[in-house]
Amino acid sequence: MKKYYILIILIFFVSCGNEKPKNEILNVGKALTTKDLSKTDSTENIVHIGKGLKEKIIEFKKQNLELKLKVQNGDLDYPFGDSKAENVLILTNGIQKLNVRLKYNSNKKKFDILGFTTE
Repeated sequence: MKKYYILIILIFFVSCGNEKPKNEILNVGKALTTKDLSKTDSTENIVHIGKGLKEKIIEFKKQNLELKLKVQNGDLDYPFGDSKAENVLILTNGIQKLNVRLKYNSNKKKFDILGFTTE
């Protein structure tokens, strides 16, 4: 019986440990969708935002201001991903879907954007 309690406690701690990164990634999405990207190349949680991604997000917001955010663990499948991204931030606006590949940069304590795709 003790083994089951230990297993339940272990599962609880592992699931709680995944919440912080998910929330941090959702904060990346909020920064991308709420900041004026034309005036900045980085935020408090993003190392660098490239010109192509800025243009795509501006286009997304013009199409529909109601954006939904979702986090996926791991990278996109080949040929869009190369197994280097730790998570994918998925933004949807009802018309298109934008997948932003992210990896946490522990030296800078921010996320690196490794690339993005649209569907």
